[in-house]
Parts: sequence; structure tokens; C-alpha cells
Amino acid sequence: MRDKPNGDHRAYRKTRTPGIYKRGMVSAEYYVVRFKDAGGNRREERAETMAEARDLLASRRAEVKAGRYRKIQPVTFNEYADKWSARSVGASGRVLRGPTREEYTRQLARAVAFLGGSTGRRPLASTTADDVAAYIDHLYATPFKRATVQRYMVPLKSMLTGAVRDHHIAGNPALGVPMLPTDPVLLAALEEDESDEGEVMALTVDELRALVAAVPDDQRLLVTTIAQTGLRIGETLGLRWQDFDAEERRLHVHQSVRNGVIGKPKSKRSRRVIPIGRDLVQSLREHYMASPFKGDADLVFPAETGKPAHASNHYRWFKAAAKEAGVEWAAFHTLRHTAASRWIHTGMHIAVVSRLLGHANPGFTMKVYVHILTDDLPEGDDLASAVGL
Repeated sequence: MRDKPNGDHRAYRKTRTPGIYKRGMVSAEYYVVRFKDAGGNRREERAETMAEARDLLASRRAEVKAGRYRKIQPVTFNEYADKWSARSVGASGRVLRGPTREEYTRQLARAVAFLGGSTGRRPLASTTADDVAAYIDHLYATPFKRATVQRYMVPLKSMLTGAVRDHHIAGNPALGVPMLPTDPVLLAALEEDESDEGEVMALTVDELRALVAAVPDDQRLLVTTIAQTGLRIGETLGLRWQDFDAEERRLHVHQSVRNGVIGKPKSKRSRRVIPIGRDLVQSLREHYMASPFKGDADLVFPAETGKPAHASNHYRWFKAAAKEAGVEWAAFHTLRHTAASRWIHTGMHIAVVSRLLGHANPGFTMKVYVHILTDDLPEGDDLASAVGL
């Protein structure tokens, strides 16, 4: 398939709107707005969409008519970032001082490294919404959580707003870009990480059995471990053989893996001990005997090289198994929710469930699973009898 239209892709192709032209490859098409300034000189500016081009054309014509138009002044991304950091002025025009100024400068340095180009000479005006979205993906892959990504985007948005005000770019390309990763793998990881606070969807016993049966043989132990312990996928991938106590039938959670990097668990309460059944103990023993990595510090579920595995590599086969089992909506965290739901249904105290899940407190667990609790309300006579009336 050809990547460019008939003729020279560098040519200006007319649109239905006078003053607006198309340019570029078909796969990377953009718009050029042409207008004349107060001196009759022809000016051109770039826009990414037709709607943006129309707004830009109307704005520039109004500015020229009112005598307020100023030509866009070329500057590199790095040059303007340095200028903005030196002034340290926020989007509202407020002068930034002290720790806030230092934090903004540090956060903006990451944007400069990613968006400024390998030589540091990339034009600021060439920054697009797609570039900003790619930078957001980069932040999530670092890995940063959603709140951290949002904090890092504040100085970038502020800088780009200043660039519009200083007539270095026509519009802020960061406006309207969702604060979510575009990469499906990163998005799935984010959903897994945040799903403790999201909607709880658990599997029935039959659905869980069907899912486990559909999982590849060499991955089944990973799934059953999560399903029986309620561990997060990162905590499971972070398990070492020294964390497996076969005699006491316990798993000790001391670390977690995110994007192939070993780190601390999600919170202090995430450091915990999980009792496990005899069948799981036996399966883990057999897994140990078959594993080429038997050191105390070696991982129970490593990558083929023995290094920490990327959860993203597991999502692919898990999603295929979930589809085969008829539970396309299921994710690794669904196994965790399923374990918690079954524990609560069997009458386990909410404080114990909270401790097993590594939640901050039982109140949080109650909030997440309250709909499960209210499904099993006792009879009114039992309530009256309990208080002696």
C-alpha cells in the first residue's frame, strides 16, 4: 500500500476551506494554514486537525484585523524549556519559588530528554499531541503511577501554555490529551494496579475452574497461586524461594515486580504472610525441583533467563485463556477479587480478609467489597433476637 497520495507529498493540497491546505504522507497528514499579516506578507502555520486549522485561521485573521498578530518565533524545545525554567512562571502567571520551582525544573528535565530530540535541536513548534501521548506512555513505563504522571505533566503543560503566550507555538498540543497510556499493555498494567479501588468483578467457582483449565500447562501454577492467595500479579512475580515456607505452609510477601523491575510492595501493609494449602505446597515443591533456579534469592516465577518477568508478557496468554473460558473481561486482579469474595462468602472476618489482601485497613476492604456483604443480609428476626428484643 502506498504511504503517500498521488503526486508529491510535499505539495500543498487544497481543502474545501480557502486558506487551509493538506500536506504530508497519508499516514502522517497535517494541515497548513495560510494568511496574510498586516503588512501583506504571507504567513503559514501548522495544525494537526481540520478543526484546529479552522480555529487557527479564524484566530489569526482576527488578530491581524485587530492589529494584535505577532509572527510565530522559531525556537527549539530545549531552548524554550531553559527559558521557561529560568523564569519559573506557572500557567497562571504566578512566579514559582523554592521547592515548587525545583520540582518543576526537575520534572521538566524528563520531558526535555524525551521530547527535545536526540540533538536537542528539535523545533518546539513541531511538538504534536501524539508526541505528548508518547511521553505519557513513557512516564507510565518508567514506571510511574497515575498521580505521578499527572504531576509530571503539570510543568510541561504550563511551559507549552507559556510558549503559546510568547508566540512560539500556535496552540498547546498537550490540551485534551488523556492522562492514560495509549499502549494496551501499559493500560492493562495500570488497570491491574488501580483495580483495588475499582469495580469488583469476581468469577464463580465454575468460571474459575474453566479459566484455570484454559491456561497453558506451564503457567497454571502461577494462576492457581494467585487464585488461592489473593496476591497481586506483581507480588506473585516477586516471590523468591526463601519466601516459600513449605513446613509452615506459608508465603511471605516482601517484594513486588513491576515492568520487570523488583521493588517494594505497594504499601507497608502489603508485607504480609499468607497461609497456603497442602496441594499448593506440593505443587510448589514440584515446581522447585523442575526449576533451573533454586537459590534462596531466585524467583519462583522468573522469566526464562531467571530475571524478573514482565507482567505484560503474561497478559497475552492470560487474555487468550480468559476468552476461551468465556470470561473475556477477566484479568489477573480478577483472581484476587475472586479469592477475597469467596473468603467473605464463607464467613471469614473482614479484618482477616483485609490482612490477607494487604489493604491499608479493614475499612478500605469493607468499602471495596461492601456489595458482597449486603448480598447476605440476615433475617429480621435474627437481628431482633441478637439484641434480646
